[in-house]
Amino acid sequence: MNITSWSNLDDREILATFFPLKYIKIAMNYHWFYIPEPQDLVLLGTMKLKEGKDHLGNEFDIFTTYQVSKKMQLIGAFGYFAPGDLQPINNNNPKNARWFALQFLYYL
Repeated sequence: MNITSWSNLDDREILATFFPLKYIKIAMNYHWFYIPEPQDLVLLGTMKLKEGKDHLGNEFDIFTTYQVSKKMQLIGAFGYFAPGDLQPINNNNPKNARWFALQFLYYL
């Protein structure tokens, strides 16, 4: 979540990490995001919380890391965000969002 400053974000989360195989790690996170001081806060130029509400939304993330060798890692990540008490944007209700990333790390 990079849409608000960390000083104004209440992130309640559950984390779970599994090691199904020697070289594979799976980390799963579930977040409940709240804005402690939501008055007149506009996110990304268009998003605003409903009057008297502070629940920004919920997010589920999963990260899978494969240790290819001592110097190489392959990481895949997926995230799903469900908006909370957001006002309509351009007369449309906010929609759920998804993201996916692949990363290759090589240590010198």
